[in-house]
Formats: sequence, C-alpha cells, structure tokens
Amino acid sequence: MTNQQLHQRRSQVIAQGMGALYPLYVEKAENAYVWDIEGNKYIDFAAG
Repeated sequence: MTNQQLHQRRSQVIAQGMGALYPLYVEKAENAYVWDIEGNKYIDFAAG
C-alpha cells in the first residue's frame, strides 16, 4: 500500500476533525531518520 492509498483510506474512516499535515506513513525510525512505507528516507525534524 502506498502513502496516498493509506491517506485516502484514512479520510474514509477517521473523523474529519482530526488533522493530517502530510500523507506520510512511517514504517521505521532510527536515530534522526524515518522511512515511510514506500522506502523513502527522511530526516525527522518534527518528533525530536
């Protein structure tokens, strides 16, 4: 499943009052890095 597919599903089952800034779903994290379910690697500036 891709980030976009999960984001679409989320919008169908989660109340619209709950915000989501980015259609990004993290699969794993290590130190300052996170990987999404598509294998893309990001530097985590949000969670500290």
